[in-house]
Amino acid sequence: MAGSGVTAQSLRGGFLMGLQSAYPALADPSLDIEMADAIAYAESMVGKELGTRFGVTHFLPMQSASAPVALPAGSEYEYPMQWPGCIPGDGYPRLRTRVRPIVDVVSIVLNIPGSLVGQFPIPTDWLRVDRQTNEILVAPAAGTAPYALAQGIGMLSWRLPATAQIEYHAGLDETAMLQWPQIKRLVALRAMLQLMPTMSLWINPAQLTTESADGLSQSRGSAYVFKDMEDRLGKEAETLLNRILDVWEGPSVIYL
Repeated sequence: MAGSGVTAQSLRGGFLMGLQSAYPALADPSLDIEMADAIAYAESMVGKELGTRFGVTHFLPMQSASAPVALPAGSEYEYPMQWPGCIPGDGYPRLRTRVRPIVDVVSIVLNIPGSLVGQFPIPTDWLRVDRQTNEILVAPAAGTAPYALAQGIGMLSWRLPATAQIEYHAGLDETAMLQWPQIKRLVALRAMLQLMPTMSLWINPAQLTTESADGLSQSRGSAYVFKDMEDRLGKEAETLLNRILDVWEGPSVIYL
């Protein structure tokens, strides 16, 4: 599944249902093209606001600074992270991925310059993943050969200069979207806000905007139709965004 599930049809069946009766011009099927562009813009905006993707993406570690090769569809590069180590008494190291929610972590490999080991693959059974806040806790299993090696090279120390290359899958799949209907609502709100100037132009093509002499700035004129609705939906969008972020970035649970 790729996309938020918001469509021109769902916007027509929701936000535009009453407006089409008041403004017959909005029933023109040609407006669906503008709606599709507005939805694509809204998904991009909400994805950035929430730090997510619509559809599960495979993140592959960037191996070098050279020009990247073309990646398969549905995948992106994840640049190496600085290894956080841990300060004594503060617990085990924690990493945060660029995109959430995490679906699964394939591997984490430490690059350790100047050491005899060079690279250290972290055993996957050491990883505790909070799929909501995109945090990975590295909790080593004591008494194992990898643990002894990690201790020997100082991997569990904050003094170790290293980078972590992470391969993982993350993003919103169909199940996640069912669990978070607020996200679909947020995309619909952002799409409507993007679409309103176009809809106003369809209803009132004359004197919609005034343009400066240099052509670099615009202001909406008195013919702009949706000022009150825009203010209301804009406030709802910001409130909804903050509510989602409060949950995603608040207290979290580390899953086994």
